Amino acid sequence: MFRLSHFPFVVLFVCLAALAAFGQIDADRRDPFSPRHNEDMPRNVVEKREQMRIDKEKKDHDEMLGRGEETAKLAERLAASYAANGRLSDVDISNLEAVEKNVKKIRSELGGDADEEAPDEVLGKDKLNVADAVKSLKETTSSLLDELKKTSRFDISAAAIQSSNAAITIVRFIRFGK
Repeated sequence: MFRLSHFPFVVLFVCLAALAAFGQIDADRRDPFSPRHNEDMPRNVVEKREQMRIDKEKKDHDEMLGRGEETAKLAERLAASYAANGRLSDVDISNLEAVEKNVKKIRSELGGDADEEAPDEVLGKDKLNVADAVKSLKETTSSLLDELKKTSRFDISAAAIQSSNAAITIVRFIRFGK
């Protein structure tokens, strides 16, 4: 005999049974990016999607190389300006910030993260002055660009990540003296 006090248990049982049935639905059918979902799609759509992914990777790599070239040119301008004036102007400081921004973006795209080094480890204990730091920044960004040119869109260069970390450390030393 059914009692009214059994009603909440019956509702709970029905809900749990529905939940168990829902859990048995093929998970791949709910995920449009799963490989199994691609099998259901027409071949030309799958090929077009793959070609778009490849084109995006090529474009991203070319942009990273462009940022590397821009960074090296900015560092050369900074070195020339410091050699001519003996100090950094406001324009040079904004260029220094642009160098830091570009190098951080390059490091991020390479898969590196913040690896803080002490300025004396990067510059050497005897070269802890702005003039040597500006020269070292020029050399470091140049070597970073060389490392980037050696890579393809498939590579992760540990040397390029180290160069980017060194460049960021040098920029921070120049900007903040630390």
